[in-house]
Amino acid sequence: MLKFCANVSWLFSELPFLDRPDAARRAGFSGIEFHTPEGHAAGEICRAVRDAGLSLVLFNATSGDFMQGGSGLIGVPGRAAEFRLAVEQACDFGRAVGGALVQIGQSRVPPDVSREECMRVYVENLRYAARELSHVGCRVLVEPMNETDWPGVLVKNTAVALEAIAQAADPRIGLQFDTYHHHMSGADVAGTVEALAGRIAHLQFSSAPARQEPQAESAWFDALVQILKHQRYPHWVAAEYRPSRPTTETLGWLSAARAGENEAPESQ
Repeated sequence: MLKFCANVSWLFSELPFLDRPDAARRAGFSGIEFHTPEGHAAGEICRAVRDAGLSLVLFNATSGDFMQGGSGLIGVPGRAAEFRLAVEQACDFGRAVGGALVQIGQSRVPPDVSREECMRVYVENLRYAARELSHVGCRVLVEPMNETDWPGVLVKNTAVALEAIAQAADPRIGLQFDTYHHHMSGADVAGTVEALAGRIAHLQFSSAPARQEPQAESAWFDALVQILKHQRYPHWVAAEYRPSRPTTETLGWLSAARAGENEAPESQ
């Protein structure tokens, strides 16, 4: 069986934040993730997740001014102190929630700085984050993002992400694969997942370019699910999309993905 979690920064956003874990449970999810805690203390979130009987799967470390169009932190020369503060904050939150996956953030190549220098800084900071967050039971993830939506982004595709992970040479660092970013980068989602399923530590999905739920009988989503089932993918599969309607009206894909889960899988 695939393990589905809901990104409650976007799904169930028609409800107060602390009500979303229980809504996710009632909809058939086994875990949640989020981008930010939206002002709530870790203890409050833990209680809501625990009361719902779910797993808290992933949260994002702060990326400084990246989301506002700035350079960000992790791969920017001269911002090591700010990045370490972001890691310290992530450690505090991770400790309080008992460990989770952590998307460690992105950055852009600033003017008058080479991509090579930014990657050197990125890898150095990645090693630091992996070491520090491991002390509180968290695993660092690297998520490539597409240049169409995020011009100048440093880790711009899966190849760059895997090279950074290889250079960091720390098994505590994993690849976070987002089908939306991969599609927007002009790459083949199903083919890449089939080739890299053993390397992907966390997978997120949404349609492209709308970044909404998979529509009924979406060929790309059906293919993705079949590949993951065939390869017995053991990690979380996260619904990270902006619902086109109230969330519970957009979950036809979940029923379709669950179909046949009690049947014996094909032999490999």
